[in-house]
Amino acid sequence: TNGRSNGSILVVHPTLAPFVRPLTSPDLGTIGNVHECVAAATITIPKEPTFHVFGIYISGHDARAREAVSTQITPWLNTTAVFMGDMNHVQNQVLDSLGQ
Repeated sequence: TNGRSNGSILVVHPTLAPFVRPLTSPDLGTIGNVHECVAAATITIPKEPTFHVFGIYISGHDARAREAVSTQITPWLNTTAVFMGDMNHVQNQVLDSLGQ
């Protein structure tokens, strides 16, 4: 999260926590921090989910952040894992076409 109400918030499943690097930006209220947070998550998200049921919620004003995360987890939809949840204002044609 960017630490403010107007920004992207990424909620990470506890089983993904080991893959998310800590932030280094000194100001948690900067747009750069949001991008760094999303980059830290998307760079290290595994190709397949490490759990059987997952849900991801990401919202905010940064469409690039939403697209980055949704693109990374799109391949998960082809696995046996079950997607339980939604992506608010998702910017991803694959997920949108599936009614997610």
